[in-house]
Parts: sequence; structure tokens; C-alpha cells
Amino acid sequence: MDDILKNIEKQAQESDVDEKKPIDEKATASNPTKSTASYDASRPLSMSVQDSIRSQLQPCWVLPAGAQNPETLVVTVHVRLNRDGSVNGTPTYDPKHAARYRSDPMFRSAVEKAIRAVKNPRCSPLKGLPADSYESWKNLRFTFDPKDALAAW
Repeated sequence: MDDILKNIEKQAQESDVDEKKPIDEKATASNPTKSTASYDASRPLSMSVQDSIRSQLQPCWVLPAGAQNPETLVVTVHVRLNRDGSVNGTPTYDPKHAARYRSDPMFRSAVEKAIRAVKNPRCSPLKGLPADSYESWKNLRFTFDPKDALAAW
């Protein structure tokens, strides 16, 4: 089931995240294990954080029943998160699929199930997100791929 979410990618950050925090040289000199590198919001989430998110969302995602070609139902959902890992506002699907959403009932069902998974109280708020790198995970894009889920069974 580790492949239910095909990928978790950072969505483009807003322009106001370009500011870097100054390095506290006194703190790093007295603590050699503290990193001297400034925080970089453009760095992708670590694999362990991605795996943690994936494992939290897995139990809440249900495949569309009766899908004849589930491999065609790949859904990308854009989510904005609060600092506590809860969903902020309504998740949205990739706008390039708007026409298909309106015309294909099975795809619409897949989108709605993916959005419900992200908002499900059993799976939200997401736990274990590093508070010091909120800027790197406040806007996420989740890709739900039924083909991967079926391959895991």
C-alpha cells in the first residue's frame, strides 16, 4: 500500500518565502550539531516526511467502485495546510482536468474520493510534519493513483 500516493510534491511557494533567516553564529559555535545552513523553502520534503504523509492518508482513500480502467483515474489534489497539519480551506483538483471532471462521472468520483481522503478526520490533521519547515509543506500536491493501489493488493 506504500504506493497509493504516487508522489507528494511541494507546490510552488508564494514569493514571500524567499526571505532567509539569519544564522545565529553564537548558537552554532556552542552547539556543533546545529546546522549552519539557512532554511531553504525550495527544498523538497524528505522521503521520511513523504512516507509519513502517505501512510497517514492511505487508510482514508477508497478506490472508486466499478471503475473499468482504474489506471486512467489518476487524480492530483492541491491542499493548503495549517501549521498543525489540518486542511486550510477546500482542497482543489488540478484545473487542467476541469473538462474531464464535468464530463466523466467516474473521474469525478475519483476526485471527490481523493478530496474526502485528505479531509477525513481519521487522517487529518497530518502528524509528524516538521514545524520548522512549515513553508515547505504548507502547500502540497497529492497524486492519487489507483494503479499503484491495485498493484499493492
